[in-house]
Formats: sequence, structure tokens, C-alpha cells
Amino acid sequence: MEPILEVNDVSKSIKKKTLLSPLSFRVYPGECLSLCGGNGAGKSTLIRMISGLLTPTTGHIQINGKSRSRMTPQERSVFGYMPDHLLFPENMTALDILHFYGKLKGVPGEQVYLALDRVGLTEVARQRVGGFSKGMNQRLLFAQAILGRPRLLVMDEPTNGLDPDWVRTFENLIQTIKNDGTAILFSTHDLHVVEQVADRVIFLRDGRTLLNETVPHIQDEYDSVQDAFFSLK
Repeated sequence: MEPILEVNDVSKSIKKKTLLSPLSFRVYPGECLSLCGGNGAGKSTLIRMISGLLTPTTGHIQINGKSRSRMTPQERSVFGYMPDHLLFPENMTALDILHFYGKLKGVPGEQVYLALDRVGLTEVARQRVGGFSKGMNQRLLFAQAILGRPRLLVMDEPTNGLDPDWVRTFENLIQTIKNDGTAILFSTHDLHVVEQVADRVIFLRDGRTLLNETVPHIQDEYDSVQDAFFSLK
């Protein structure tokens, strides 16, 4: 099986400050990798490089066998990205926003309504997003990321602002998306979510990799992902 995402010796430095030391890993179809670490660990830096928002200082990134820096717009359609924060235009409705992203990705209109339904926003689809709560805005961000059934889904702190019920719904959605064969990478501070949905975990601190292991191995070695996190600090 070929990996969907390949990160090969990727690092990032700015003005002689190392934000991320060289790191390599692969994510395969139907696999979920979680990035864990405190603020400044390098999680968002790595995600922004995978997303094409930052250029690696060293190394290279491939998505679906193509160099990230050389992908055409059509090739980039296999990629779904959920940033940690994005302010949608307040005067637009959720439906308008997803139709906009759907056109960019070239997906049929019915998938917009499916995405809204999956994140529980159907009843407020025609409301302006300026009145949305943080949790609703987060669910809308997730909806745009899954439009077009991407082969790779990358998310930065996707459960921020979600109430406990929606965290559980998010976990169930991730399991469903994994079962469809999508490769998933996400960062989070919520170690319970990691335990529920991730197959592999990378712990980062100050840009360095502390651990890159499967969740079952971590549970055998440390009892839980949370115990491993605090042991490695």
C-alpha cells in the first residue's frame, strides 16, 4: 500500500531559530496520525508546511505521490485542510460558504448538504455565520475540510470550542472517514480524543520529536497516551 502523505526529513528554521527539527513519517489510507505537544512544540508549523502555507527549510513533502510544492490545483483537490482558526465573512450563510468552497474543489452541490448534515448545521444553514458560536464555526470549518471526500484530511486543533457531545460526534465522524480510506493527520491538546481515534502519535516538544509510536504500543508501554505525554515532558 502506498502512503497518501510522506514527510521526509522536513525541518523549519526562521532567523536561525529552529521551529521544527528534521522529522520523517508516512500516513497511509485509512490511518489517523495525531500530533501532540504544548504550545510552541512545532505542531502548527508542520501542519502549515503540509498545507503549503509555509515552505520547509529542509526536506520535502509528498501528497498522493506528488511533491507538495508542484501539485496542480486539480491534484490539490485530494487534500482537505481545517486550520486552527478562520473568520468567515459574517454576512454570509453557512450554505453560501460551503457552496463557495464546493465550487473551488469542483464537488457537486449535494455534497454541500451532506457535509452540513454530518456536522449538524442543516437547520442553521441559511443563517449568517456572524451569529454562530465558536463551536458552530468550528463545525463549519470541519464541513469545508471534508467536502469532496478528500484522500488526505489535515486538521489543526479540530476539537477546540466543541462541547462534549460534539467531541464524541467528531470522534465518530473520524472513524467513519477513516473507514472510507481517508488518511488523517491532526494536532490536538485533547489526549482523550487521541486515544479514541488515532492509530499513531507523534509527541513534539520545542520542535523536537520525543516519540513516534502506535497507540497500542504506547498503551502497552505507558498505560495510556496521557501517561506517556506527562512521562515524556
